[in-house]
Amino acid sequence: VNGRVMLTVPATVDADIDAAVTNGNIETDFPLRIQGRANRRFLKGILGRGGRSIELRSVNGSLSISKAAVR
Repeated sequence: VNGRVMLTVPATVDADIDAAVTNGNIETDFPLRIQGRANRRFLKGILGRGGRSIELRSVNGSLSISKAAVR
Protein backbone atom coordinates (compact mmCIF):
# COMPACT_ATOMS: atom_id res chain seq x y z
CA VAL A 1 0.00 0.00 0.00
CA ASN A 2 2.64 2.56 1.04
CA GLY A 3 6.04 2.53 -0.61
CA ARG A 4 7.87 2.23 -3.89
CA VAL A 5 7.65 -1.01 -5.87
CA MET A 6 10.77 -1.80 -7.90
CA LEU A 7 10.74 -4.75 -10.32
CA THR A 8 13.94 -5.80 -12.10
CA VAL A 9 13.68 -8.36 -14.92
CA PRO A 10 15.96 -9.64 -17.71
CA ALA A 11 16.08 -7.51 -20.86
CA THR A 12 14.64 -10.47 -22.82
CA VAL A 13 11.52 -10.89 -20.67
CA ASP A 14 8.19 -11.69 -22.35
CA ALA A 15 5.28 -10.53 -20.19
CA ASP A 16 1.96 -8.73 -20.00
CA ILE A 17 2.16 -5.75 -17.63
CA ASP A 18 -0.77 -4.32 -15.67
CA ALA A 19 0.39 -1.48 -13.40
CA ALA A 20 -1.48 1.19 -11.42
CA VAL A 21 -0.73 3.72 -8.69
CA THR A 22 -2.99 6.14 -6.84
CA ASN A 23 -0.35 8.64 -5.68
CA GLY A 24 2.92 8.20 -7.57
CA ASN A 25 4.30 7.53 -11.04
CA ILE A 26 5.06 4.55 -13.26
CA GLU A 27 8.52 4.37 -14.86
CA THR A 28 10.05 1.74 -17.14
CA ASP A 29 13.34 1.11 -18.99
CA PHE A 30 11.51 -1.05 -21.55
CA PRO A 31 9.75 -0.15 -24.76
CA LEU A 32 6.17 -1.37 -24.34
CA ARG A 33 3.36 -2.07 -26.76
CA ILE A 34 0.56 -0.19 -25.01
CA GLN A 35 -2.84 -1.84 -24.74
CA GLY A 36 -5.57 0.79 -24.41
CA ARG A 37 -4.77 3.96 -22.49
CA ALA A 38 -1.61 4.71 -20.55
CA ASN A 39 -0.56 7.64 -18.40
CA ARG A 40 1.74 8.25 -15.42
CA ARG A 41 -0.62 6.38 -13.05
CA PHE A 42 -2.01 3.54 -15.18
CA LEU A 43 -0.36 1.24 -17.71
CA LYS A 44 -1.28 -1.93 -19.58
CA GLY A 45 1.26 -3.14 -22.07
CA ILE A 46 3.27 -5.99 -23.53
CA LEU A 47 6.99 -6.62 -23.01
CA GLY A 48 8.61 -8.64 -25.79
CA ARG A 49 6.13 -11.25 -27.04
CA GLY A 50 3.93 -11.06 -23.94
CA GLY A 51 2.90 -14.11 -21.96
CA ARG A 52 3.47 -14.13 -18.22
CA SER A 53 1.17 -11.79 -16.33
CA ILE A 54 2.80 -9.18 -14.07
CA GLU A 55 0.51 -7.02 -11.94
CA LEU A 56 1.92 -4.11 -9.92
CA ARG A 57 -0.07 -1.88 -7.54
CA SER A 58 0.69 0.85 -5.03
CA VAL A 59 -1.43 3.47 -3.28
CA ASN A 60 1.27 5.84 -2.00
CA GLY A 61 4.46 5.15 -3.95
CA SER A 62 5.86 4.90 -7.45
CA LEU A 63 6.35 1.77 -9.57
CA SER A 64 9.47 1.09 -11.62
CA ILE A 65 10.26 -1.70 -14.09
CA SER A 66 14.00 -1.97 -14.80
CA LYS A 67 16.28 -4.12 -16.93
CA ALA A 68 18.61 -6.39 -14.97
CA ALA A 69 22.31 -5.61 -15.31
CA VAL A 70 24.10 -7.91 -17.76
CA ARG A 71 26.94 -9.88 -16.15
